[in-house]
Amino acid sequence: MLNVGLIGLGKMGKYHLNLYSDISDVKLMGICDANPDLVNELSEKTGVQGYTNYKEMFPYVDAVTIAAPTRFHYEIAKDCLLAGKHLLVEKPITTNYDHARELFDIAISKNLVLHIGHVQCRKLGKLQKTQDLWKQKGLLSLILTLKQIVLFLI
Repeated sequence: MLNVGLIGLGKMGKYHLNLYSDISDVKLMGICDANPDLVNELSEKTGVQGYTNYKEMFPYVDAVTIAAPTRFHYEIAKDCLLAGKHLLVEKPITTNYDHARELFDIAISKNLVLHIGHVQCRKLGKLQKTQDLWKQKGLLSLILTLKQIVLFLI
């Protein structure tokens, strides 16, 4: 079982939140947003622990989805990676190349997955073929959305 957290409960965050219940072998352990009223509302609705400080989720999760506004991606992603968490970050990953490169360097150095989400992908057939290939090779494949986001954990 992979324990995951979700940071950002706006439009994209709610999209991810609605999909987690459909993913086997994944347990959503926490949801986080800067808006405490929204956190409380969605926590009560889903039964998932709510947070306004994402770092408080770290002891309970193996991986994190970041669906916060782009301007916050770099800081949140860096904190998550330094805490040893695998990441799915909604596109765009950061606001500049140097920050993105730094995040990938950290992920590589810590042997962590860092994946960029593209929920509007139109090549679902190719995605399914890729997923099937990875499964054939004995790697754990985790579907993070029902449409096209696949996070590969080795």
